[in-house]
Amino acid sequence: MTEYWPVLSLAIVALTTALALAFSHLAARHWSDSGKKPRRLVAYTWGTVILWIAFSAWRLMNGDWFTPLGAAIIDVSGGLAVILSYREDKRTKAIRKAKMAEDADGTLKKS
Repeated sequence: MTEYWPVLSLAIVALTTALALAFSHLAARHWSDSGKKPRRLVAYTWGTVILWIAFSAWRLMNGDWFTPLGAAIIDVSGGLAVILSYREDKRTKAIRKAKMAEDADGTLKKS
């Protein structure tokens, strides 16, 4: 490898990442035009995976395997936190919706 390899490999990965993210953005726009809009969580996950693959490829091209492993562990733990937060938001919304059926004194409204 030459002394320019770290910079050249970074440029290659950056260009590939930009193209992958642009393609995924266009694909998401195409899905939404056809009526099948991807959910936000899916879009966030897709973007994060693309960025992790790009970063990992760059580090692996430069002989580092431990940093991509650490980034994967951080990404997965963060992703699980987001998924659990979405679940909690859904549960809270359902509880609030159910409570709206109660009268001010706490008794259930009669249908």
